[in-house]
Amino acid sequence: MTVSAFAVVRQAALGFASGDRSKIDYVLRGKVGSSTFGRQRQREKQPSGRTSTHDEIARTVVWLCDPAAHNLTGTSIPIDGGWTAQ
Repeated sequence: MTVSAFAVVRQAALGFASGDRSKIDYVLRGKVGSSTFGRQRQREKQPSGRTSTHDEIARTVVWLCDPAAHNLTGTSIPIDGGWTAQ
């Protein structure tokens, strides 16, 4: 995701923030697959040593829709095993 895409998410979230139920967040998914995904070299580059699962990404999206996350908007949440932290 480019810097301009982050800006679009933040700007759109500010535009909808005054409403009671509208929010905009962005989930950045990393590589998704089984523990056998890719070659050894690709796994070595991944800080967590594995890829994300569809279930991990889905649980984050469900949490974002939960009332517990009502005050979270305009964020970009990477689910990439630490790839963007490098």
